[in-house]
Amino acid sequence: MNSDPYTVGRIQLRAPALSSSDYAFIQEHMQSGELFPEVSDPTRRAQITARLLSIEEVIPSLWTLISDIRYLRQPAKVLNMLLPPTPRRGKNKRNSTLRERLSCHFAYTESIGGTVEIQTNTTSYTAILSSNLDSYELSYQQLWLCSYRVSKNLNAYGLLQLATLAHHLGFSSLEIKRALEQDPTCDIIQKAVVDALKVLRPNEAFIFDVNQANPIITSLNDYISKILDAPTKSGSPFITVAGTEEPLNRRCGYGCMDTHDLNHLFLGTIHAPLHQYQKGGDEISSFYVKRSRHIAFFRALNLTGDRHSDLSINIPAQSTSTEQTIQIPRPVGETTSPMSISEEQNRSPESSFQIMNQTSPSGRQVARFIQNATSQVSEMEGIEHSRRQELDRQSLEREGEELQEWQGWQEQERLVQERLEQEWLKGMLEV
Repeated sequence: MNSDPYTVGRIQLRAPALSSSDYAFIQEHMQSGELFPEVSDPTRRAQITARLLSIEEVIPSLWTLISDIRYLRQPAKVLNMLLPPTPRRGKNKRNSTLRERLSCHFAYTESIGGTVEIQTNTTSYTAILSSNLDSYELSYQQLWLCSYRVSKNLNAYGLLQLATLAHHLGFSSLEIKRALEQDPTCDIIQKAVVDALKVLRPNEAFIFDVNQANPIITSLNDYISKILDAPTKSGSPFITVAGTEEPLNRRCGYGCMDTHDLNHLFLGTIHAPLHQYQKGGDEISSFYVKRSRHIAFFRALNLTGDRHSDLSINIPAQSTSTEQTIQIPRPVGETTSPMSISEEQNRSPESSFQIMNQTSPSGRQVARFIQNATSQVSEMEGIEHSRRQELDRQSLEREGEELQEWQGWQEQERLVQERLEQEWLKGMLEV
């Protein structure tokens, strides 16, 4: 396929098979010849158009890759809080990835019956058959999803949630143990009581006895725990919405919708088949953008083991009488094949971003593009590393020169001082 920068910039971040506006855009600009202008054969252009219009996932590019890597930095920092500090290595030694470091602290044992547990909400889990599934991969992705949820408003309670999940899944470290020993709710209640006393007795001294307040704090803590432990029902998320779509500039990297849909970021919901989600319109939702990004970096999981099912477990359907599913109009005879992720890929966000489409040739073209983009990113990082080393070397040289200059001035000042003292002593002797 003869791609060009203009075409890549115009089709990136679009999901034509689900978004009617993206569908119309690609169809219109392929017919006008603006996209892939070097392809002049009508038959070939028709094939490219059909393949583009069948893509359901958000179309990636090198620019979206870099933007999404920046988006993942904060969740990665939160996950690093569960691990001991990384020892520094030599120049020619590769640092361990986050996936590798977490695997060193993972010791999961399958339960009786060959099942593994996945988190369905903050406090609940469900068991699924573990045949053809990698227990570590399931646990690793769940930690990332939890990190998404808590990193947007990180506090002591969010870190406790992440540590609790890690411990439940089979991860262990001194940092996890320390986090589990914390009780942020009691600290919050105690601080609230002290703040209340300061409001009631402004500019006055008062005595707050923690021991006397402990029974009340414990009682209120138990009440709050019951509220937090109560299961919540959120229903299945919408992958399409009516009206305004998720804008292109919010489909990668940071965005104002990052704090939305956090209650849906669980493994079973992310990896559910598309037909199990709700559709409320003909434009993709902010949840679908988050789903596409996660699957693009971590690969899709088949949680049922069914070869004919691309993804996993059922998610609860939510019936609505006022909302209708709007089908996207497509040319007669055109079928839509879902863009799936190759199960053979097992890459971490620190090392790769590979998307494989097993059913559509256009997906393989995208995969090759992303593979090339990944190598370019690695090359760019190497160049940037070399540039930083050179800047550090130059900075050290400047500091050395400044130190030598300062030492020279010090020596000159010492010599002048000695000469003045000698002249003064000579004058005193002459007198």
